[in-house]
Amino acid sequence: MFLFTTPRPLEQLIKDFEESAGNFEEFYNGMDEREKLLFKSYLHDLRVKAHSPFVTANGETSQTTLF
Repeated sequence: MFLFTTPRPLEQLIKDFEESAGNFEEFYNGMDEREKLLFKSYLHDLRVKAHSPFVTANGETSQTTLF
């Protein structure tokens, strides 16, 4: 018999991550596969936004800053 648990919402994962400062391994090992995928997607989105020329300093997407 399989027990299906609901993964923590992204907001809870972020909060738990911040509270785990200095103990990332325990935080990471405490996630199930769906939570890991959700959290990795969140981190990827942060990287894209941080390096995208289409995102302005206040987080708005715009092409006008390029031209």
